[in-house]
Amino acid sequence: GFDPLHDEGVAYAEKLQAAGVPVTLVRHNALPHAWVTMVGVVPPARAAMDEPCALVRKALHA
Repeated sequence: GFDPLHDEGVAYAEKLQAAGVPVTLVRHNALPHAWVTMVGVVPPARAAMDEPCALVRKALHA
């Protein structure tokens, strides 16, 4: 992928899981680290943003 912080993100997710924190780790290997800044101009970034938004909506309505 294009994310220089990928390994750190995975390690952080694993530490959270080990501590009992519910974690959803999603990888978007075709997108760069700053893909969230491209949501309005790159269709795959927009599609990628739909996932965390759906998770937040679900958590708020639980």
